[in-house]
Amino acid sequence: MAMASNIPVPPPMDCTGDVAGNWEFFISSWTDYKNATELCEKTMKIRVATFRSVLGRDAQRILQHLQFNPPEKREDLPSVIEALQQHFIPQRNEVFERYMFN
Repeated sequence: MAMASNIPVPPPMDCTGDVAGNWEFFISSWTDYKNATELCEKTMKIRVATFRSVLGRDAQRILQHLQFNPPEKREDLPSVIEALQQHFIPQRNEVFERYMFN
């Protein structure tokens, strides 16, 4: 039996400005929403569809262009989140970071 939820969906991912910070805020909001609505009890197909629907238009476009190997991983929520994480959070060059620190 489905219950109507009064829990607001997270705001869409903002793909401008501080993208790494925006991603961290979005994924934190998503985790709270997922837990509050008991989305974890739903099928993977429903979880992925819900995630994509709250992701926002700009981030959905980015997701469409990411490569998944094998392609079935596109329908696995942890794989989708990991792919977006790698896209939005830049890898740091440790040598350069040390140089800038000193």
